[in-house]
Amino acid sequence: MKNINELFNSERAKCASEAVKAYAMAKINNGTDIWDFESEHPQEAMVDLLTDLRHWAYRAGLDFESADSIGRDHFDWELHDEKAGEP
Repeated sequence: MKNINELFNSERAKCASEAVKAYAMAKINNGTDIWDFESEHPQEAMVDLLTDLRHWAYRAGLDFESADSIGRDHFDWELHDEKAGEP
């Protein structure tokens, strides 16, 4: 049986997958990319998304590095809780 954190993390991963797919579709729809997410390696889509998020953060005056660091901390805590089996 999965613990609650594993279920939450599975849902987080599903949401992230949908976000990457939506991003890939947006690039296709606006003509800046022509590859198909389903047939190409998702790693490329993730790299493109992170790169473009950096561009967006720069133009919006946001601190991408800080957000990335905080996101890494959140991931580590959530994964730790999942592995520990804590409710």
